[in-house]
Amino acid sequence: MGIRKRGSRWLVTVECGLGTDGIRRRRCVTCATEDDAKRTLAKLSNDVYSGAYVDVSDMRVAAFLERWLEYVESRVVPATHRRYKGMVATHITPKIGGVVLAKLSPLHVTRLEAEQLDSGLSSTTVRKHHWLLKAALDQAVAWRLIAVNPMTGITAVAERRPEIRTLDATGQARLLDTAAGSRMHAPIALALGTGLRRGELLALRWSDVDLAAGRLAVRRAMRFAADRSCEFGPCKTERSRRVVSLPPSLSGLLVSHHTEQASKRALAGAGWTDGDLVFCGAQGAPWLIDSFATAWKRLRAKAAAAAGAQASKEALELHATEEQATQAAKAAAAPLLACRFHDLRHTHATELMRAGIHAKVVSERLGHSSVRVTLDRYSHVTVDMQDTAAEATDALLAPLLRLA
Repeated sequence: MGIRKRGSRWLVTVECGLGTDGIRRRRCVTCATEDDAKRTLAKLSNDVYSGAYVDVSDMRVAAFLERWLEYVESRVVPATHRRYKGMVATHITPKIGGVVLAKLSPLHVTRLEAEQLDSGLSSTTVRKHHWLLKAALDQAVAWRLIAVNPMTGITAVAERRPEIRTLDATGQARLLDTAAGSRMHAPIALALGTGLRRGELLALRWSDVDLAAGRLAVRRAMRFAADRSCEFGPCKTERSRRVVSLPPSLSGLLVSHHTEQASKRALAGAGWTDGDLVFCGAQGAPWLIDSFATAWKRLRAKAAAAAGAQASKEALELHATEEQATQAAKAAAAPLLACRFHDLRHTHATELMRAGIHAKVVSERLGHSSVRVTLDRYSHVTVDMQDTAAEATDALLAPLLRLA
């Protein structure tokens, strides 16, 4: 450890102890003047002795990302930080955490993203990982841990939107009929009638609902925390905070649901957890996402089985063969088996668009960030609307052409 002159410049050398490979580490810095060299020596020596010095020569990506997460914790909201931690711990560190930061290459990143897509992650999720890792590595450059961000010049994977799936009127009726009498009936009806997301439904409170006015306010949502527990938090975006008008039929359904829930609360007495939730567990506690998803899958399978049995029966009554009846049953059951709960939201939006409701109104009901998002997402409906527009134009133009 010391200073020595090398040509016209000054070389500072500091012993940094042993690296993780057992080899002694030494930090060398070249300074323009002797005074600069003395200041540098004092600072580096103090950092080494106080433990503040970090030997970046063998720093791994995992260790760097831990430090970056500590850095950003005070710069983002808690929910965002938990999401970042979850993404790093689940999808990034297990794959490239052992790579030396200084040796991380574009090939490591492109291979990581290819493996994520192959594992079934959506392009949207992989893009989020891309931008998080790029931001972290930009900070590594700012901290002078690496000279160049290895992700510079790497384009994020193209976003591939999943196909929009919706239920026709028969499928919706089958779903509601199957859910009748169960606690899934009201949330399914509300999803079909308002387009609320699952997390928004599970976080909805009676104080958010004005049955007299026929409106509900979406103010928060249930979501997974980094450890897979559930928590209530702000809506997905600022536009997701919204007021949605209720059809009279849904207002009546919610009145009945409220009365039924009040009876259960009275029976439970002190054992009832009063969270003011519209949709809750058996004793008033929050209805957790995993539990809700399980109930949805069971009901969906039951509805699909009923639809298949009905189709098979009708086919046999028309003297179809057993094979034809089996095919009819599979065709009838398929849309329900493939239906995700989120597809009820798509169904609501599609029905409104086809009914000619203005895209801005649909966008506001769904809580989209802009009308453009609504139009892009439901472009399959706008194609049908183009045909309708052509027919309307023809009704106006045809008589004029005959007059000409």
